[in-house]
Amino acid sequence: MMYKTHAALGLLAGLLAASYVDINKYAFLAAVIFGSLFVDIDEDNSYIGRKAGFLSSVIEFLFGHRGIFHSLLAALGIFLGVYYFGHFELGLGFLIGYASHLAADMLTVNGVKPFYPFSRYTVRGFIRTDGLLEKLFFILILLAIGYIIYIKI
Repeated sequence: MMYKTHAALGLLAGLLAASYVDINKYAFLAAVIFGSLFVDIDEDNSYIGRKAGFLSSVIEFLFGHRGIFHSLLAALGIFLGVYYFGHFELGLGFLIGYASHLAADMLTVNGVKPFYPFSRYTVRGFIRTDGLLEKLFFILILLAIGYIIYIKI
């Protein structure tokens, strides 16, 4: 999926979860969106990979794209690290965004190995990145975001 779709799906998930957290909603939503984009740090040509520059190239060289960073293990590890430093709800926001990214990537033909490195089992879908179905999916997500914002006003 393209970064805009990941960010939008993360925002949708964050909006759905925001009423259950007891912190600044903007900080929470920022953590969600950051988490939804961070997953692609293992791809130096991704949106966040271009922002991270050399770091992303090193991560991609060491771990490959859609390897450990596209697994539940990495998501849990990062969440626990943030939680350890006393930021449970920001970590939760990051985790929600991260999970939304993995879920979206599971819909693509390339898929994701959610239990990597313990299993090479891949969950694959039928959506091609930047294809017509992704664009329709993105529009549906935007409509859902608009609806949620509308009903909360």
